[in-house]
Amino acid sequence: MWVVLALAFAIAVGVARAARASVVQALTLPELVAASELVIVATPGERQARMTDSLIFTDVSLRVGQALKGKVKSGATVVATLMGGTLDSELALQVPGEASLPEGRELLVFLHRSTTSQDLRVVGMAQGVMPIEMRAGSPVVMPPSASTHLMRRDGSGALKAGEPAIKEAIGLPDLLQRIRSLVASEASPR
Repeated sequence: MWVVLALAFAIAVGVARAARASVVQALTLPELVAASELVIVATPGERQARMTDSLIFTDVSLRVGQALKGKVKSGATVVATLMGGTLDSELALQVPGEASLPEGRELLVFLHRSTTSQDLRVVGMAQGVMPIEMRAGSPVVMPPSASTHLMRRDGSGALKAGEPAIKEAIGLPDLLQRIRSLVASEASPR
């Protein structure tokens, strides 16, 4: 009997660990750009957690290095709001799949304005933040965090595994040029 209970507990714990992610609609690069009010290369800094309607949110200051879309200038600071955070080291809320904005790390960030709160939020949860790293002396953009299960609907409406907007590291100048082209095509009359 104890062996069965121990085995059931082990399976339950294993399943609980495997379920620590969110299922999110996969967005292509054009979809990320189209859904964004701001597309920026930025470095996160100060953060402040707050409680609103019994939920914890964290406001993160982003120092803009380059603005690819939206009315913000290089050197400006914008505030992005994430779901979750820690208040007074005692009360915390973790939202699986939510974006991460690590302090001091250069990132490519896609932001939209919440229609209810007017806060700037990351588009598509974790898929709207792409880390920038140096590889062989050149900046590259890395795929977004794998903390979400990306899904898409096929032609019949069935859910299928989706792909991230970028699947592998891509040179920062190349990706920024692709984004600028997408922004320009949005602005041109049809």
